[in-house]
Amino acid sequence: MELLVHEIKRLVEDYYKCPNFLIKEQILMDIELLKDALLLLKIDFELDTPLKHT
Repeated sequence: MELLVHEIKRLVEDYYKCPNFLIKEQILMDIELLKDALLLLKIDFELDTPLKHT
């Protein structure tokens, strides 16, 4: 989970530094994907029966 948090921080920094609109949109999509992954991890940790990993 720490790796995901670190990567999100790095992507946010890249987003604010990037002058190219199209690249910023791609970075934003990556941030959203990692955010969703963190949410799934959080849900998995809170469940009595963890989600199945495939």
